[in-house]
Amino acid sequence: MRIINSFFLAIISTLLCSCNSSVPYSSEIQYSYDNVSNLRINYSQLFGIDRKEYYAYFYSVQCYHCNKLKNSIISFALKNPYFLYFVEYDKSIPLSDNVEKTIGISSLEGFAILGVPTLTKIEDKILILNIAGFTEVAKIIEPNLFS
Repeated sequence: MRIINSFFLAIISTLLCSCNSSVPYSSEIQYSYDNVSNLRINYSQLFGIDRKEYYAYFYSVQCYHCNKLKNSIISFALKNPYFLYFVEYDKSIPLSDNVEKTIGISSLEGFAILGVPTLTKIEDKILILNIAGFTEVAKIIEPNLFS
């Protein structure tokens, strides 16, 4: 009986720890996308930004992983010298499981994302980065959050 109780407590402890929805990169401030309303762009503007280099973050307010990243990505946008624009996903944005083919394009023709969250980087009007998923996006922003 003692073994069963110990096993049960271990499972409950594991579940409670894994259900923690905090993001290791998130600050205590709870941001809203309204905090970056001046950095929102439409998908059609993606290659029309008048900057040499910038990021575009594709998100959905209904996306679980986007919500886990929200504080971190907004903090990244507000506290770093990098220009990051926010694009809310809609059905006009093409999806593809082969986004590697988008690297090197310079217009919306041929552009697609894997899903949300996605982080893209454009340099000299050429797409040089197109990554998707919580872990991949966090790898890019995390080193810059605390610098």
